[in-house]
Amino acid sequence: MLDDDCKCRDEIDLGPPIGPDGTHACIRHTADHQVAIGFVRPVKDGQPINGAEMVSLDHIEGTRFAVTTVYNATSPGPPKVNTPAYRDGWDRIFGPTQEVGQA
Repeated sequence: MLDDDCKCRDEIDLGPPIGPDGTHACIRHTADHQVAIGFVRPVKDGQPINGAEMVSLDHIEGTRFAVTTVYNATSPGPPKVNTPAYRDGWDRIFGPTQEVGQA
């Protein structure tokens, strides 16, 4: 994928399907010339995308597609989501906050 006519865009080259669910092995070439090997599969309703990236693919030619990131869930660590019910029930879940005394 690296050649003299590089468009400096995020592209992916799909391999043949490797499963009945539409999963393909792929090679991704990012706009800043990093290369990664991975898998692409269709998103299914209700299926979590933990630790993955949701992308949109636009056909260029053959097995090459331009990549647009729709949602990136690859950030490290657990999600930083909590609800008012979670915050209100903190003491019940973890116990009351203990007082720290001064010496």
